[in-house]
Amino acid sequence: MNRRSERFIDKPLTIRVDRSWIRFETITCFAIPIFTLVRLPLVGTLLASDLILFALIPFIMLNSGYFNINQKFLNRIFVFLGLWFLASVVSDIRAQTSFIDLLRWQAAFWTLAGYIFVFFVLIDGRRERYVAALVGIALANILKNLLGISVFGAGGFFGVAWKFGNGVAVTILLLVLLQSRLRTRKAQGMFTVGFSLVDLALNARSLFLKTFLAGFAAMVGVKGLSPMRRNLVGLLVVAVGLLALPLAEAVYGNAVMSGYFGQDVKEKYIDQSQKDMGALLGGRSESLIAIEAISQKPLLGFGSYAKDADLRLKYLQTLEQSGEDIDWNGRFVTVNELIPTHSYFFSAFVNHGVLGGLFWAYIMTLVLRGVFAGMFGYRPCGPLELLPLMMTIWDIMFSPFGLTQRVFTPIYIVIACILIENNIRPNRNINK
Repeated sequence: MNRRSERFIDKPLTIRVDRSWIRFETITCFAIPIFTLVRLPLVGTLLASDLILFALIPFIMLNSGYFNINQKFLNRIFVFLGLWFLASVVSDIRAQTSFIDLLRWQAAFWTLAGYIFVFFVLIDGRRERYVAALVGIALANILKNLLGISVFGAGGFFGVAWKFGNGVAVTILLLVLLQSRLRTRKAQGMFTVGFSLVDLALNARSLFLKTFLAGFAAMVGVKGLSPMRRNLVGLLVVAVGLLALPLAEAVYGNAVMSGYFGQDVKEKYIDQSQKDMGALLGGRSESLIAIEAISQKPLLGFGSYAKDADLRLKYLQTLEQSGEDIDWNGRFVTVNELIPTHSYFFSAFVNHGVLGGLFWAYIMTLVLRGVFAGMFGYRPCGPLELLPLMMTIWDIMFSPFGLTQRVFTPIYIVIACILIENNIRPNRNINK
């Protein structure tokens, strides 16, 4: 049996404990996220996992006969990465980006590219390997809050830390531990939907949405649709979901205003709703400034770590008009001219123009195809796979590309590509 067919017959909703868990690839997939806890102040901040990355790339290339470096989606992703890189060079020359910002950007870009390559090769379509990576991510998120590496850990396990790491970590660990008990994706989906209410009760609204959607997608998926039909049905589901957002927001708003989630949640909801952008964008006014920046320089952008004093001033004025208290004499105001983006997509577009945004647009299509394959494919998956994909969709549009995201996001991209590849055509060897 060849390696490709072996991947296809592995049951997608069970975790087999065998010798594959002590292979070099599996252990490394687990270890890399853990080593993001060790940080060195070099060229910005260097992670210990980056040092492992620098050693792994030549090791893999020198042992290409052992490792499978011919990954189906890797070449296409690298084409879009290459276009982004070329755009960044032209953009930085045109914008006369400072040497320090140029070094920081190059470090972030090449480590992102390196992690994409390494995780594609190490995981190689094997479920136990990406599950090991997800467990590593979960433990790293919890430990960075418990050990004080992240500032969010100061408020306790169920405070802000739940929203920024602990919540998704606990969800992933529970889904892994319950694989042997909840053996169908619908049962796992029901559990995940129920657990998402914990996130809502703890005022982690974006985490609630991602967790709920992962569980709901696992529950309602229909097995066996062809790639074309599943993509059409998936897009229809997305369209219906977008149309239902105003209704969902109204229901949530009524519940909040009735006091079901406490006074703090009520005050935050009122504050965001008064910004005339709704509860979704009310806490992300950076997106509106980013859109304006894109409209000004759509082709080449403003350069790495884009700066513009006028746009920064407009952003601060918008915050002040919405009720924020701005210290106009503070260093954050008088020195910082960074254009706020708070989004993978908007950040790349603002920095390096259309080709920067194109990379994340392509990744978004892969992740959506992965979700549709997981919901409607020949080998549908459970919420353990769908949750990272929902997180990636959210992050591309609404989250900054933080220090550890260049490590974690490539793992989620690999999972999406595995789901697509494993659902290209029906396989009669699958144990139904």
